[in-house]
Amino acid sequence: MKTSSFPLFLFVAALGLTFNSAATAQEVMNIEGPPSAPIYVLEGHFVQSFDSNLSNGQFHAEVDADETMDINTGALTAQGSMLMEGVAYTDYGAASFDLGANMTIKAVVKQAGTAVRWSGKAAVKGGGGVDVPYYGYEPVTFAMTLTYTNMTLDPASGEQSGQVSLSGSAKANGVKVPIKQAPTYTVIPRPENLQISGEWKDTSGRWASSISPSVDSKGKVSGIAQLVLGDPADPYAIVDQKVAGKLNAKTGIVAITGIGASKSTSKTKISLSYLQSTVEIVPNKSSVSAYGQTKRF
Repeated sequence: MKTSSFPLFLFVAALGLTFNSAATAQEVMNIEGPPSAPIYVLEGHFVQSFDSNLSNGQFHAEVDADETMDINTGALTAQGSMLMEGVAYTDYGAASFDLGANMTIKAVVKQAGTAVRWSGKAAVKGGGGVDVPYYGYEPVTFAMTLTYTNMTLDPASGEQSGQVSLSGSAKANGVKVPIKQAPTYTVIPRPENLQISGEWKDTSGRWASSISPSVDSKGKVSGIAQLVLGDPADPYAIVDQKVAGKLNAKTGIVAITGIGASKSTSKTKISLSYLQSTVEIVPNKSSVSAYGQTKRF
């Protein structure tokens, strides 16, 4: 995942960029995403520890998972483990439990203005032991679902916060122990770098693009581009793109779009409108799309 309070760089046009309506040689322009158009990547390794009251008891849990994000759709997937211990009150009295499980989270990212939110569910299945009055300590299996609602990214801290609820049950020797928690405000700490243990991979929303357009005698633009998402020194993804567009001879405005060259990156785009003579961006006419987000600038 990426987030940070570090300032983003303003638009930068490459030195020597010129266009000629009859040119066949490709020029190169390099830009870095402006502060108004961040693309956030919620990806990395996270560890979460929390205590909570259940409707019928209390528990302590530890979550350890790796989170990935689809560059085209923004869909989130996290896989990892959960350890949980606590007590639940049943018809037989207070039953203590000690459980371990595998966990898979599937979620959908939604862009709300400048905010990035996701909602989804985690399937948790595992086993362990439960100490039930009159029955003693018994092996146990359990299954439950965690529901995450409007988990919102904090760009400054890298944390995600929102409402989390859970429902499920554990079974031991025919005895069913319910496990349930009403929606509770929960904070997921910022993730660590997947490659460098213990370090946080900056996710400030940075992106950069290198575009090589060629304009023919009729003003048709073609070429290639490369969109870098994340810190250019350690990016989440580098996307090869095909460029197409048109020079309007009357207005002097060049409009181009770079689209991901493969099916898996086909929704990853950068669209630019700029003046041919000065290479100045036309305000509010450009956009970048990736990881389920579209930002205009």
